[in-house]
Amino acid sequence: MFGFVGVGVSGCAKKPSKADCEQLLTKMYDMDVQSSGVTKVTEAQKKAVDKQIKDVKKDLRKKFMTQCLDRTPKAWVKCALNAKDKKAIEDCKGS
Repeated sequence: MFGFVGVGVSGCAKKPSKADCEQLLTKMYDMDVQSSGVTKVTEAQKKAVDKQIKDVKKDLRKKFMTQCLDRTPKAWVKCALNAKDKKAIEDCKGS
């Protein structure tokens, strides 16, 4: 789901805060949902999708947060948080 998981660099850079990683997780989920191409949904569909997203977040959250907090440079996380789209996040790899 997220391309950033392999970006980590051990120990040599300042680490991002937990809040930054939480914000990045939410941003990346939102981008995935927006890129799905779904434009019109009923309220029942929206509730079902929201539940699925919550379940997926719960399943992937621990792995994502460990990667983000322990192996991802703070500069990269800040760049990704400021990115407007997935392409811009990919461009953060050099940060």
